[in-house]
Amino acid sequence: MRSPIRFFVPGIPRPGGSKKSFHHAKTGKIITMDMGGQKTKDWRSAVASFALEAMVGKKPLEGPLKLRVMLVMPRPKNHYGTGKNAGKLRGGISLWHAIAPDTTKLLRSTEDACKGLLWRDDCQVAEQHAEKIYTLTFLKTEHPGAWIEVTQLES
Repeated sequence: MRSPIRFFVPGIPRPGGSKKSFHHAKTGKIITMDMGGQKTKDWRSAVASFALEAMVGKKPLEGPLKLRVMLVMPRPKNHYGTGKNAGKLRGGISLWHAIAPDTTKLLRSTEDACKGLLWRDDCQVAEQHAEKIYTLTFLKTEHPGAWIEVTQLES
């Protein structure tokens, strides 16, 4: 069994997997389009780049895998005080990012970016743990992004 592969991807995690279907006016065929947009493409590209860097000299993992992802989201301005308290978190502000986008879609775009780099296919992920939090300086998560860890499971 290989050691876990760990790395951080800086940037704002973006969702994946949203699709929209419609009838093509001229052909009458149903067209399905990925609605992620450029920001999702940029996120996937960043994840792929850091995954590739983490895998230098290594082959994609085989067999069942465990995936842990900590999605670190930027805090909105209203979480901070004003005036002399500017830059300080207001009281009662949560660690947990419990608003859109949802964790599942953020995880989907991140997993999709790793296909062929960390693993052959997403279907190998047999166990996963994902959490979505706001940035916090004392937890070494002062910048948005994703902490990713992949471990081979015993067959």
